Amino acid sequence: MTRHTGAGEKLGPVDVRLRISALWIATLFVFAYVDLFTLYRPDVRADLPDERLAAFDINQAFLFGVTLYVVITSLMVYLTLVMGRPQPDSEHHGRRRLRRDHHR
Repeated sequence: MTRHTGAGEKLGPVDVRLRISALWIATLFVFAYVDLFTLYRPDVRADLPDERLAAFDINQAFLFGVTLYVVITSLMVYLTLVMGRPQPDSEHHGRRRLRRDHHR
């Protein structure tokens, strides 16, 4: 995937880690969108005083689960950007170079 400026210049490929972290960020926005707009529904708001949300009881286990899936997704953004890439196996990398030189 190559990026272009408005003037038609090539900026080079977008790093895979940036693309993956952008997808995780988009997932977090979807979580927030669904959660916020669900609360605008009158039927959902009517069940909140009874400590119910759709088919779920709102208790500590429910709140812990919701927190956990948001924390895991947030950590995926961070880890995608900071984790190192695996180094190629030197023996395998050497074979690839020899094979490439052989075709010339």
